[in-house]
Amino acid sequence: MFREALAVARSDERRDAWAESRALVGLANVISPAGDEEAALAVGLEALAVGQEGGQAFTSAVAHETVAASLRRLMRLEEAQEHADAAVGTLRELGARWELAGALSDRGVIHRLSGRMEEAERD
Repeated sequence: MFREALAVARSDERRDAWAESRALVGLANVISPAGDEEAALAVGLEALAVGQEGGQAFTSAVAHETVAASLRRLMRLEEAQEHADAAVGTLRELGARWELAGALSDRGVIHRLSGRMEEAERD
């Protein structure tokens, strides 16, 4: 389904950065549970690049969160923290409360795994 959505998003000569990035995020979220976290990370980074190139702040924040989750699962916690911070900051700026709640929860897990219990509890 997400591969089809990606093909549709890429089929128009006018690039739809929002649709393409969102399809890539969906694909990364399907790849990850299948057990190939490096592939999920690569797709998440592609989603982030597309979102940023297209000037899509919300979509880029969602992609940052996807990348952070993959990096966290790979225990690359410092890198994960950077992406989680970017997601939280942008979602907060945009007033995207529902998505912000999820991003804070995800960032809290990174803090906990990094031994920063006060920050984890705050998030």
